[in-house]
Amino acid sequence: MTTIEFSHKWDEGSILSSAATCLDQGEILYTCQYDSTHTKKEYFTGNHSFTHHEAASATCTENGNSEHWKCDVCGKCFSDADGETEITEASTVIPAHHTLSKVNAKAETCTENGNSEHWKCDVCGKCFSDANGETEITEASTVISLLGHDWNEWIVIKKPTASENGEVQRVCNRDDSHTETRSFNFAFTETDTTWTINSDGGLTLTVKDITDHFDPFDLFKGAFVDETGLEENQYTTERGSFILTLMPEYLKTLSAGTHTLRIDLEIGGTVVSFEKTFTIAKSGGVSSPGTGESSS
Repeated sequence: MTTIEFSHKWDEGSILSSAATCLDQGEILYTCQYDSTHTKKEYFTGNHSFTHHEAASATCTENGNSEHWKCDVCGKCFSDADGETEITEASTVIPAHHTLSKVNAKAETCTENGNSEHWKCDVCGKCFSDANGETEITEASTVISLLGHDWNEWIVIKKPTASENGEVQRVCNRDDSHTETRSFNFAFTETDTTWTINSDGGLTLTVKDITDHFDPFDLFKGAFVDETGLEENQYTTERGSFILTLMPEYLKTLSAGTHTLRIDLEIGGTVVSFEKTFTIAKSGGVSSPGTGESSS
C-alpha cells in the first residue's frame, strides 16, 4: 500500500494581538485549510523609524558625535542604516575638548617678558595650568614682566670738542651685550661776559647740555679762574642747567682785563672741562691786560 503525505495549506492568518512596534511583538495565527485543528503561531516586530545623525566634530565647549541612526520610536541607536548593529547612544558621543599645546616656561630678560609653563588651546585661545585642561587661567597670569636694564655708570668714550659732540656709553649689568650710547656737549649761554669794577652784583655764567641728556649741575666738580681753583665763598651755584655766579668780592680781587673761567664736570670718573673768557672792566672802559692776562 502506498502512503501519500500531505503538507499543510495555511490560510492568510489572523492577527491575535495589536500591530507590532519596533519594541513589541505582534502575533498571527495560521490555520490549515485541510484540517482546522492544525494551527501555528508566528511572531513579528514592526520596523524602526530611523533618523540619520551625521558625524559632527566636537568643539572646545560642545560634544560631537559619530555617524549613527536613531529610532524615533524606541530611541535605540544603530551603527548602520539597516538597524542590524545596535550600539549605545553614549558610544556615539565625542566629548568636548580643547586642543592644547604646551607653552614652555621662559625666563624674563631685560627687554622681553617671560612666562610660566602653561597650556593654550589652539582653537579658542584659552589657557590652562595643566595638560588636561582642568584648571583655566588667564594668559595675563602667565606673564613674568621683563626685568628692565640694570645700567652701570655712564663712561666717556669720546670727549667733546668745540665743534663736535662727545659720547658716553653705559652697559647693562645683567647682559653686557646691552649697551646704550648718548652724545653730549656743554656750552656757556652768555654772550656778554663783562663785569665792571665796583658793580653791585656778581658775574653770572650759565652752562647747559646742548644735547639735553645731562644736567650739568649734577656733574659739577669744580671751578677755576686762570687755572686757580675757586674757594666755596668765591662763587655760588644753582640749578637751571648750571648757573655759576662769581661773587663781587672775589671779582674785585682780579685785575682788569680778560680772564678764563673753567668748569670741570665729571661723568663716570672722567673729567671734562669747558672754558669761557670774561672781562674785568674799569668804569668808563676796559683796562689794559695785567700780568698773566690775555688780550681780547
